[in-house]
Amino acid sequence: MWHRSLAWSCLTLLLLGLLGSAAVAQAVPPLPVCQVSHQGHIYPSLTVAQDNVLFAAGEWAATENYIYYLYRSMDRGHTWEHLPDLPLTESYRAKIDLSTNFAADQTLSVTFRTATNISHDGGFTWRVVSLPQAMPNTFALGDAQHLFAGYGYSLPPSNPGAVHISQDGGQTWQSISMGLDVDRIFVSPAFAQDHTVLMSLGAYHYNGGLVLSTDAGLTWQRADTGLDLSGLGIYSLAFSPQFASDRTLFCYDSSAVAWGVYKSTDAAATWQHLPGSQPQFFANSPQLLISPRYHQDQTLWAVDHYIAAIVSRDGGQTWQPATPYPLRIHAAAEYCLPSGVCGVELFGELYEKDPAGGKGKYYLYRSYDYGQTWQCLEDPTPPPGSVPPPPPAEIPEPATWLLLGGGAATLAGWLRRRRC
Repeated sequence: MWHRSLAWSCLTLLLLGLLGSAAVAQAVPPLPVCQVSHQGHIYPSLTVAQDNVLFAAGEWAATENYIYYLYRSMDRGHTWEHLPDLPLTESYRAKIDLSTNFAADQTLSVTFRTATNISHDGGFTWRVVSLPQAMPNTFALGDAQHLFAGYGYSLPPSNPGAVHISQDGGQTWQSISMGLDVDRIFVSPAFAQDHTVLMSLGAYHYNGGLVLSTDAGLTWQRADTGLDLSGLGIYSLAFSPQFASDRTLFCYDSSAVAWGVYKSTDAAATWQHLPGSQPQFFANSPQLLISPRYHQDQTLWAVDHYIAAIVSRDGGQTWQPATPYPLRIHAAAEYCLPSGVCGVELFGELYEKDPAGGKGKYYLYRSYDYGQTWQCLEDPTPPPGSVPPPPPAEIPEPATWLLLGGGAATLAGWLRRRRC
């Protein structure tokens, strides 16, 4: 009987050990402790895999007066240079855009309520471009010459929405009435070649759908076949980095019935709902972030302002939590090693509020494994594979083994004779 009791005791201890091991294996290690960062949000250049350029913006609000500053890194965030102060700032949250042709024109903009700051040398000198009207709903930068500002605040005809377009860097503007508020403007990553722009339209609690232009905003056509227009609107859209060839893009539709992510593979002519994203709840309409290597990894993220994020690794069919950590994902960038191996680098932020209402603290992180583990942005540890593994131990040739064996036998015989 005691043998049976002993057996059960041993089995129980074994099971407890296995469960304990599983719990240890599933435990998430803590985030590393990072330096307090002066930068708040990361903006990679579209060609960061080649030029290693990142921009970072910082802001904070004390009695609703926003203070802005910009930094630039030439080594993917290991070191930063404080850029000259902007010539125009306002007590308003700025919008920062990089030209889709940044590698060639080095253009970026920082837009406030009445004007935008534009630089054509990567942020070292600036000029101020007045907007055609104050308080745009949205602003977008195509390239050094093409600027877009969207307006509209009420139902037509009292204040019909319009998009204002500049084709000369902001010197002159052309207004095109849209009949509804222009909520968001989205520019193709291949804008320099295809001149493609999409806009979401709406009004108060009204989803006005999408319109498309392929001539840099001069003419527009409907581009929302397949979308459900019963809800609040479309506030997020992401182009595939290879849009010029795969014609793929995603949007988040805040509809009342079939909300969630939609996908188009024909340059927005038609859309298909991806129901796998529908059960997810977001406090706000999430921003869509697409992998710079989407053609290889089929990865995109939906990121809420309040940190919640989900990821799809199969082109939007299925979704799961993006990271086990309370980080807000900022951006995804491609990196390429000297060996020719390329991968995806994620940038995330941990923000700590100041209980006294002063300036909070930012901690910035990067991940080389799609958000499963993170290291501090200032940590110089390179991506896996950057340092080649040590060469394998040299295995002697067969002839060497024979030589060694013969030598060992001779030595053994000599030692035996010595003992005799």
